[in-house]
Amino acid sequence: MTQRREYAVDKAVMDRGEAEAVCAAVIEVLRPVVGSAQIDVFTDFPDQMPENVRRAEAQLVAAAKGRERRGSDGRMALLVNTDDPEWSAVETYAAWSINADLDGPNGEDLATFHDCGYSVVAALTDEEVASVRARLGPIAPVSLLSDVHARRRSEKRAARRARLRTLLGRRADR
Repeated sequence: MTQRREYAVDKAVMDRGEAEAVCAAVIEVLRPVVGSAQIDVFTDFPDQMPENVRRAEAQLVAAAKGRERRGSDGRMALLVNTDDPEWSAVETYAAWSINADLDGPNGEDLATFHDCGYSVVAALTDEEVASVRARLGPIAPVSLLSDVHARRRSEKRAARRARLRTLLGRRADR
């Protein structure tokens, strides 16, 4: 069995087109191993949704009405299996959802699209990460999540030290 490691799209994605491309690349690469998704059928960008995304949202809302309720109206963590008729709607809507999780057939976490696709983490094999990197090359790097966390901690510490030096320098000038 090939080992999966957690990777992150290592860019603060702030563009709807980029978010769609990032999520589509991850979905495409993971499609053979995905068993289901849990998707929140809510978006932060209702005014920017293209018509095909609105149709996908409407299909997911209709599916939520007929399923077990989680949240006020069933639209939170809507479970959709890859063999459900709404699966293509999940693929279309994932980049617009406030949160979507892809799971393997045995329930293992494969990917999370958070904040409408602006934050993406995926558990990938070496082959899969190479494929995602090839697709996302012009948009964003894909890095080990542990490396992203280590770099961000280091950046925060450096910023704190710089603020402290500035503060101490001001006091010394008095």
